[in-house]
Amino acid sequence: MKISILITTYNLEDSIDACIESVVRQNMPCDWEIIVGDDGSTDNTVGHIKKWIEKYPYNIVLYTLSRDSDDGKTGSRAARNRAYLLEKAKGDYINFLDGDDEMVGREKFTTQFNLLEREENRDCSCCAGNIEAYVIPENRRYLMADKTIPQKKFSLREYWSYHYFHTNTILFRKECKELLLHADYRNFINDNFITFLLLQCGKILFVPEVYGVYNMTGNGLWTGHKSVYNSFRNLQLYDLEMYVCPSISDLIMRKHCSDMYNIINNYSLEDYSDVKSLLVNLNPDIFIYTLLLSKLEQLSDKELQMRRHIYRKVEWNIFLLRGKSGLNKLRKFFIK
Repeated sequence: MKISILITTYNLEDSIDACIESVVRQNMPCDWEIIVGDDGSTDNTVGHIKKWIEKYPYNIVLYTLSRDSDDGKTGSRAARNRAYLLEKAKGDYINFLDGDDEMVGREKFTTQFNLLEREENRDCSCCAGNIEAYVIPENRRYLMADKTIPQKKFSLREYWSYHYFHTNTILFRKECKELLLHADYRNFINDNFITFLLLQCGKILFVPEVYGVYNMTGNGLWTGHKSVYNSFRNLQLYDLEMYVCPSISDLIMRKHCSDMYNIINNYSLEDYSDVKSLLVNLNPDIFIYTLLLSKLEQLSDKELQMRRHIYRKVEWNIFLLRGKSGLNKLRKFFIK
């Protein structure tokens, strides 16, 4: 048996040592490997990684990706990096980890491995834990999952729109690789979409232990952009989730209606120059509403009808979530 830890990096010379050290200090229940994918760093990140390879030559391997094409901070480069590492992984169990984050304690892998090996947990595709978010500019810390959640199995319907377990904490079975590497999804295996796909393969077993620190620097994929841009990234996930599992369309809408609300109320021509990078090479059969809501003019009659339909859905869900105040604000947009 083997565990694969897949670490993605780009210009992380100040944090990669702490990241790797947090993994190698774990009490491992079986053989293990760390596969690092560096996305063409221009600082000394690779030099730091090579020093760890000298210490653990049979456990750590480095792959360096070219930056001949620059997608900016769209998330697609990071997703492709993860997909590349996932193809290389030899483990029976796999864990993604961002190179600027850390694991805590020493028993994460032993606990999760032993739980997933139990016969009564064969219906689980993965095992998650809690994580501490550290907002570095504000020197503020908080837990990302409700600390009152007990050890419990969650189905897709139970988990989606109600909970969030960070991907860094999730150990998943190798049988999930095929779905994650599907040609339609591999450019989007970031954050919660990873969890969504894992939940297509089985339940998620949550353990109420803190297994990591998520360092929020203020210049990452999410915190480095305006809210409308981030809402469009989430709208991509809405389209993907609806494509993968339309049977939970009600929960998917509930999860993403606030992003649609933000786009409907605040998206303008000023945002388009930033948002257009997210629209490149999108499959129109999958990313229906991402492409529809990104258009600012020259809509066909069919597109106008589709917009009115989605507006009504957003209106109803905002009313359920926020009451009349949110609904009235949205109605102002409809009147325009």
